[in-house]
Amino acid sequence: LPPGHPDELEGIPPGHPDPLPSFRRKPESIGTPPVHPERSRRAAILIFLALTTLVTAIIGLPLYLIVGEIADLLGSVAMLLVGLAMLATAFVIRCGLWQGERTRDHVTPKDALIVGAAQALAVIPGLSRTGLTVAVLLTRDCTHREAVVLSVLMGIPASIGAGLLALTTSDTIGGGPAVVAIVTAAIVGTATIRAILAWATRVTLAPFVAAAGAAVTLGALIALFA
Repeated sequence: LPPGHPDELEGIPPGHPDPLPSFRRKPESIGTPPVHPERSRRAAILIFLALTTLVTAIIGLPLYLIVGEIADLLGSVAMLLVGLAMLATAFVIRCGLWQGERTRDHVTPKDALIVGAAQALAVIPGLSRTGLTVAVLLTRDCTHREAVVLSVLMGIPASIGAGLLALTTSDTIGGGPAVVAIVTAAIVGTATIRAILAWATRVTLAPFVAAAGAAVTLGALIALFA
């Protein structure tokens, strides 16, 4: 073999296949762990849901405990502001001025903190959890479908937590009925996720957000001036 021939350098006889092809790697790839996109994607979603649930609990629990004292004033004002914001969001979506591009694979801890705080406000009577979270996710540049997907996923641990809170703070709800209610809600909610996602791919969210915003605004005005 001529000097410098690859087979000579590797110590492989001429004409023989490389017996260890899978172990011959480029130096820069040695020590680099394999990348699993699907595993990374699931981990990102789980982190997002864990953060949103934690923020919702931190903000929502104290708000829930004092909401009875401030519901008449703060609740109505918050409803009005949220309703107007949702109407503005629906207008922007309808006019095509806002075209989100981000999916659930691109959400960040910052998104989780913001959306979790918005979800916590749903303890105020009259505010829609779904409407709030979808509207906030849209403002975070998520696509219409992904906003619905993430809102639905966020609602599962939030609903379970709310049920457990009601179980521990209520004197009228027995343990057995409360557990049955929580389990039933979890099963029904999980079963309807597929239908909700299919619906989200076929329709625009502008009418949904507008209807929710109009209902919240009207309820706030009635509460303020009744």
